Amino acid sequence: MQKFYLFIIISLSYITGYTQNEGALILDFNYFPDIEVEAVNPDENLNPFILFTVRDLRQFVFGFPTYATGLIVTDINHPKYPLLFLHLENIPGCGPSCAQLSDARVYDTPFGQTLMIHKEIGHINEFGNPETDYHGFIFYDENLEPVDSIAPPELDFHDVAIHPVSGNKIHAEVHMDSLLFPAELTGFPNDSLFPVEAIKIIETDTSGNIVFSWISSEHLSPDDMMWHILNPPGPLIDWDHWNSVRYDYDGNLLLSFRHVGLVKVFRPDADYPEGRHLIFSGKNSHFNLPPEHQTLLQHDFYYFPQDGFYHCFSNGLMTSNDPEIREPALGFIYDINWQDTSYTLVQRFKPTADSLVSFGGGNWHRNLDGSHIFNLGGFINFPAGNPLEAQPAALYMDANDEVRYQFYFEEGGIFSYQIHSFDTTLLNIQRPEIVCNATDEGLLLSTSKSYPQYLWSTGDTTATITVQDTASYFVRVALNAHFASS
Repeated sequence: MQKFYLFIIISLSYITGYTQNEGALILDFNYFPDIEVEAVNPDENLNPFILFTVRDLRQFVFGFPTYATGLIVTDINHPKYPLLFLHLENIPGCGPSCAQLSDARVYDTPFGQTLMIHKEIGHINEFGNPETDYHGFIFYDENLEPVDSIAPPELDFHDVAIHPVSGNKIHAEVHMDSLLFPAELTGFPNDSLFPVEAIKIIETDTSGNIVFSWISSEHLSPDDMMWHILNPPGPLIDWDHWNSVRYDYDGNLLLSFRHVGLVKVFRPDADYPEGRHLIFSGKNSHFNLPPEHQTLLQHDFYYFPQDGFYHCFSNGLMTSNDPEIREPALGFIYDINWQDTSYTLVQRFKPTADSLVSFGGGNWHRNLDGSHIFNLGGFINFPAGNPLEAQPAALYMDANDEVRYQFYFEEGGIFSYQIHSFDTTLLNIQRPEIVCNATDEGLLLSTSKSYPQYLWSTGDTTATITVQDTASYFVRVALNAHFASS
């Protein structure tokens, strides 16, 4: 008797209600960025599903059209057959930089699990450079139905947070301002007024009402910036370059700024009616961190309730072929006392003996069981010949920090801004069913219901196929809001 192996996968594709000029979410049977998983020391008890947000950064070097931007949820054991796949289509005639999916995350909220995706849409200007026209966060419920969106005219693109109890949302908008920069900072003969691109943090309730806001340029001074990673002042200064926001356990906000550091923003109270902030890691740290305890170009800063500590991902000094310049990506765990501005460095984490680096992206995702993913981004696989090109895009480790899996993108230049892992309760994904019936010609494979499109692993696009050989067979089928595979 022949043995057949059937696996089930789901992928998100075209979502109705969003127009072509916003960058359509499309069904593309033929494209999927190849993800290789190296099982260094497999552990079947680890969470099976990994969420990648993929972007193709080859366009910044070669400028050729690509469709390698999207969201992928894949099983560790079957990385090439995604559980969920969202693919963002480029706008015809616009060029490769016009449509990007910049980030995605799944939140636990009072209304169940919510999938957030962020789209970035733009155009090519007269000088051949990309310019952004639209940033938008779109939220989907557990059934992959769009339920909410945030798309103000000046939306910053890095992150959004949802409170697990109240359901409030936090995002940031660009806030144009001007600040006086001291001569000793700029090297100019006199103090100079510069326009800055600051940020305005906005918190809204479940009805969309603004309940809290905070403007960085009203609280952070020019001297708070880490000037050693900036170019000399130009016509517009990338003031603080906000990277992430999280709710702390007390409901206040944890912010990560590339050019400032790690900051906690406190809401106004009786003692501080105007509110206040504390810089934890940065040039003007209120905690007086020594250099070896500092982080740089960070993209993660969050409180982890399972251990009561604060976790942070540090990019180091980005990618460089010069070992004298390059610094490794690191993870930091701190025990912070905000009341008396004291702390203990619990762990300065380096995932391997090699100096793995990150290209301005990445994150450190820790699971409830203590296992964790250390995401380096993946862009270091490009260009060819770079001594770092063999570096993995991410590492999956157990609670004892032992590397269990390594992730690679087969095509250099693929970049994953965020990577997260989940257990089998991820969203309410309806799986199709494959039916196998014996016939005189062999085994007839079909699905229990009809779909508008099919693509079998054999290359057939018919609703049924007949097979004779023992093998693993897969089919992708188009649904209204996603496509699925079994």
